[in-house]
Amino acid sequence: MRILMIPKLAIEIGIDHGDPSGSRYEDIIQAIQCVSLSSDSNIEYLKSGLEDYVLKHNHRLHNICHSCFPDREHLKVGTGVACCSKSGRNAGQVLEAVIIISQLSKSTSPSCIPVCCGKTEVLYYKDFSPCLISRPSLNALTSIDWKSYGLTLRSYSDENSDALLEWENLPLGFHIDIVLHRYQKQYPSAIVMLPANQKDTTERSLTRKAVKLALDNLKEKNAGVLLTAQTLKIRSYAPDLARTLAGLILSSNDSNFQGECLSLLGLQPQKIKSEAVENCIKERLLSVIDLNDRKPQRNQEATPYLFDDRFYKEHNCLDDYEEGEEADSSLYL
Repeated sequence: MRILMIPKLAIEIGIDHGDPSGSRYEDIIQAIQCVSLSSDSNIEYLKSGLEDYVLKHNHRLHNICHSCFPDREHLKVGTGVACCSKSGRNAGQVLEAVIIISQLSKSTSPSCIPVCCGKTEVLYYKDFSPCLISRPSLNALTSIDWKSYGLTLRSYSDENSDALLEWENLPLGFHIDIVLHRYQKQYPSAIVMLPANQKDTTERSLTRKAVKLALDNLKEKNAGVLLTAQTLKIRSYAPDLARTLAGLILSSNDSNFQGECLSLLGLQPQKIKSEAVENCIKERLLSVIDLNDRKPQRNQEATPYLFDDRFYKEHNCLDDYEEGEEADSSLYL
């Protein structure tokens, strides 16, 4: 399989097939054949190409497998772009990362199940062409604190320089796809020969940052995804706490107190049901817990008020996680 990326124009995906007789033939698939892209950004084309790759079971099928993935909306996608400083000696270098988490539907055909295993083959591209993954990028992948995103990296291999990541305790039917693309966006007026170790350090740093940005982006857009084990434990207490608070509010004989509580929840006092109050409180609790999970502990701001509606209307972008953060975690999707 190969993906040919033409900057800001199109993406073509070619697949070589073989049969027992030894003959081979090739298919060419337009990755954006049914997708309208509103941006001319390279990352949008990379994202579209990987979505197409996933929807066709790593292009083992000629068409999208609707029994497993009804549409692209069922894919959880995160993107990240890391660039060198304009004033640096590596100016113009860009590393793009796209990560997709997919889940097979209940109507999945048994023949599709082996495709979604606990392993991820990392696709790697340089200057819009497929190539073998570099050692600095592979080192960056293995050095990421995956546990802070609810993932546990069991092992990795780089046979023939193809990176294969194996996850521990990945839920049945879930699969993670990763693609990296490194290119030179602009070239300096004078070409500077940099030491190999400096080049490796730069690429490792860019890869690490782009992947973490993609993970943060995926987590930001999909509530309840990639939560740490500590957050999952706190989340488990939310239903009981919500039931208790709802009971206190509805059992109160103080109509003013009851009315103010319901007003803060955005509910009308007339004909209110206990289930609606309980669900509303639970959702607010879970939202605050999830936001707290995304905030870096070293820089964490004050937790928003549980009944402050402004919290539910605005979410700020978050900084990257640093090494040494929460280490006890598990995948939650």
